[in-house]
Amino acid sequence: SDSQGGWIPAKVVGLRPNGAYDLDCKPGVQASKVRVPQSLGVPEQAPGPQEYEVRAFVEYFSESRGGWIPARVTAYNPQTGTYDLDCKPGVQPA
Repeated sequence: SDSQGGWIPAKVVGLRPNGAYDLDCKPGVQASKVRVPQSLGVPEQAPGPQEYEVRAFVEYFSESRGGWIPARVTAYNPQTGTYDLDCKPGVQPA
């Protein structure tokens, strides 16, 4: 946070088509200003290479449906290494 002078805890509540995140404390935050909390012990790393092409058919594990469902890749987000699927945006590859 520029106004707070450092990193602050926040929860991602949405992902926009342009790759920006809506956080519980601020909407439209660029991916370069979001990271996993260091307290979780997860090292920061660059996203991996694109594994799936746009329009590829894949399967997505849906928590709400309790299993794998068919999906199609609609976009790849190189800043975050995530995919937008026809059923959900901003999905991390397994």
